[in-house]
Amino acid sequence: MSGKAAVSAVVVAACALAFVGGCFYSWGPLTDPAYKTVYMPIFRNETTERHVENDLTEALRRVYNEAGSWRVTSDPDRADLVLTGRVVRFQRTPLSETREDNVLELQVSVTADVRLTDARTGQIIRDRVISESGDATLILGQTEEEATREALNDVAKKIYEALERNWF
Repeated sequence: MSGKAAVSAVVVAACALAFVGGCFYSWGPLTDPAYKTVYMPIFRNETTERHVENDLTEALRRVYNEAGSWRVTSDPDRADLVLTGRVVRFQRTPLSETREDNVLELQVSVTADVRLTDARTGQIIRDRVISESGDATLILGQTEEEATREALNDVAKKIYEALERNWF
């Protein structure tokens, strides 16, 4: 076999191995199947922004219910996990405005200290400070508060992804 043919054979074999090996790899969340439910009390708010803790917690609950990783429960005694958090920074930044200074698009940036704990053992599974932002476009008649909640939905999705990444 010539050198060129040998290299080709090695490349084909490596690709075949990667393909077969990839068939057994899961791209989904790397969660422990023993965990089925999560309890999420309202996050603490350490900012001056009113209601951000309620809106972010509700958005996170929706994300977890939609994603299907864990079922959100309102009963802490029935939870396998407890997800708690503190909103430590909140910033709303207008991205574009009308000539009359009415906000058309805004960005919401949130920093949250998030902790995921095994409800049975008390073992901390994740303890992270997560900074994320989300954008929202104000639709005719929509208030900045409504657009902020829309942007917080994006932030909640990003927090979910950050917590799901690198599960061990």
